[in-house]
Amino acid sequence: MAELARAIIAVGRGEIWLPPAIAGRALAALARGKTTGGEALIEPLTERETDVLRLLAQGLTNKEIGNRLALATETVRWYTKEIYGKLGVNGRGEAVYRARALGLLANGDGDTATAPEQTVAAQAPIRYTRSGDVHIAYRVIGSGPLDIVIINGFVSHVEVALEEPEVVDFLAQLGEFARVILFDKRGVGLSDRIGGAPTLEDTIQDTLAVMNAAGCERAVLLGVSEGGAASLLMAVTYPERLHALLIYGATPKLARTDASPRWAIPVGAFARALDVMERSWGGPFALENFAPSRAHDPAVRDWWSRLLRLGASPGSARAVWETLRDIDVRHLLPSVRVPTLILHRSDDRMIRVGAARYMAEQILGARYVELPGSDHFFWVKGHEIVRAIEAFLGDLASAAPVEQVLLTAVCAQFEPPLTAAAQAALQAAVEHHHGRLHLRDAAACTATFAGPSRAIRCACRLRDVLSEQGIALRAGIHTGEFEVAADQVAGPMLDVTQAIAAVGVLGDVLASQTTIDLIAGAAIENSVHGQIKLPQLPRPLDLYAVNGVRVR
Repeated sequence: MAELARAIIAVGRGEIWLPPAIAGRALAALARGKTTGGEALIEPLTERETDVLRLLAQGLTNKEIGNRLALATETVRWYTKEIYGKLGVNGRGEAVYRARALGLLANGDGDTATAPEQTVAAQAPIRYTRSGDVHIAYRVIGSGPLDIVIINGFVSHVEVALEEPEVVDFLAQLGEFARVILFDKRGVGLSDRIGGAPTLEDTIQDTLAVMNAAGCERAVLLGVSEGGAASLLMAVTYPERLHALLIYGATPKLARTDASPRWAIPVGAFARALDVMERSWGGPFALENFAPSRAHDPAVRDWWSRLLRLGASPGSARAVWETLRDIDVRHLLPSVRVPTLILHRSDDRMIRVGAARYMAEQILGARYVELPGSDHFFWVKGHEIVRAIEAFLGDLASAAPVEQVLLTAVCAQFEPPLTAAAQAALQAAVEHHHGRLHLRDAAACTATFAGPSRAIRCACRLRDVLSEQGIALRAGIHTGEFEVAADQVAGPMLDVTQAIAAVGVLGDVLASQTTIDLIAGAAIENSVHGQIKLPQLPRPLDLYAVNGVRVR
């Protein structure tokens, strides 16, 4: 009887915990002397609120409810408060009693609740969309008013990822205030395999294809680890598609060049790590660095090994890392104009914290949040990251209109001038590579492209096609911020591109170092050409001759 009395008091006070074995007797005792009088709900409960209510009736704690429904404990508290308000009660016991009196609950409600990973997976079927000729696998989790698109690191698998409860918990927490869109880049996971590794441009096109398929016009872009470089390039190339940029555990340059930057990985160490990865593929590769706090958990080790095996082969993983080694997007950082949040753990073993601090210094107005810990995986202590993201998005003011856009421009000069047939060939080549023509006449033209690979491929194609018609060209290619108004392009970067073209002789296609840095893995052959000094630039600009394009 004493135990029953304590339970009745607990129910009456609405305390969080109720001994399940005596929940029914306690509710019955509390019910005596209470009537509903046929009262109606203040506001109908949502489906999720009903799920929470059923588990409240079982006597589960907030944490246990969160585990069942893949919700953060704070989110469960919020739902509980909403339920109390709609039922017009002040505590758990009153809520359960009133819900049963109103017919919202029956005895045994909630007994068949499923595991969180099963719940989330059932609500997020795997879908496919096309990005060019490649099929991309993606999932959509949550139903919040905002879209968050995640670009993952070197390997992913949108099915196996959700077999890890902490991943599910992280995504579910984001899904409480956003619709979360995740996908496998081409070459990994459930997306089509390709020869070699995807370029940054490939990843951007895959991201856009998934956004379009999911009905996402604008999104908050979350670049995780090696996905950070592609996210930065997308932010400056397609700012109109982004509300904000989130960067976690990422770097603008992975491996050092000539011993710099100091926070990047030494080339020798990088090469040794690739050899170890290739030899040990199939096991929990580098888990002691990716997630030190989970490195000795057998379940996590098995899950990570399985994700790696199904996500990529050892050869394709090596190709991805070799491509990432050559990428350097430091020069893009000052061009980021969307609101940016950079998150990093102070003792991250995979990517040194200096990389994040550098990005925060270089991106105008970026907010930097340094979290304690050494785990690189975003889902370990994911609630800390979710809180930082939610606070940042809550504080966002309206973004200023974009006046400048990161583009790759091709400035070409022709001798002799273009014939009508040659002008038609020029138009066709630019359109084929998804570019836009500006400032065109018979002797010269300027075209702009969203990505450097397309610009280079177009210039090389034009060189070949026009040569067959007895017309030679020389072209300059540069990537930077261009001023775009209607169909016109202008600004200092246009002057730089025109100057690069003027350096060459007929037959030359010259590209700046800035452009070459962005095409690692793009099967474009180039060689060092020289340097050019221009008043628009603080230092000499290295130039490269584009010798040809290999068929991928």
